[in-house]
Amino acid sequence: MKTGHVGKLSKYNRMGQKFAGIYSGYAASHGIAESVLSVLYSVYLGGETTTQTDICEEWSASMQTVNSCLKKMEKAGLLRLSQVEHNRRKKKIVLTSEGELLAKRLVVPLVEAENAAFLSLDTEEQELLFSLTEKHLVFLKTEVEKIE
Repeated sequence: MKTGHVGKLSKYNRMGQKFAGIYSGYAASHGIAESVLSVLYSVYLGGETTTQTDICEEWSASMQTVNSCLKKMEKAGLLRLSQVEHNRRKKKIVLTSEGELLAKRLVVPLVEAENAAFLSLDTEEQELLFSLTEKHLVFLKTEVEKIE
């Protein structure tokens, strides 16, 4: 068993994997890929102004990964891509009626579960969670950039 800060960091990293596993398991239990769930989540909550770039930034995913997922979802009739006015390179992602139904069936209960879990923390705990996580992200990004 690791002790000290190494053990704590290992525990923290495992917690991050458990968070990811919750979403992955949720998607799998509903017969869809995690990437499909991520797109449905982003587009349903972001509305018809959501672009591929938005999803890449929101989920820290590569353009290629998101594009591949969008193409599969478009082929399955879950969404359509439309040109962004004044920018022919960007495309808005619009859910079809079938995509909208799937999002309501999967995203709405997921967001409700996220909200219920978050509201289980009191206001002070919520603020502490945000401030420490954000602080750690900044430090981690800085340290990783030093090695690149």
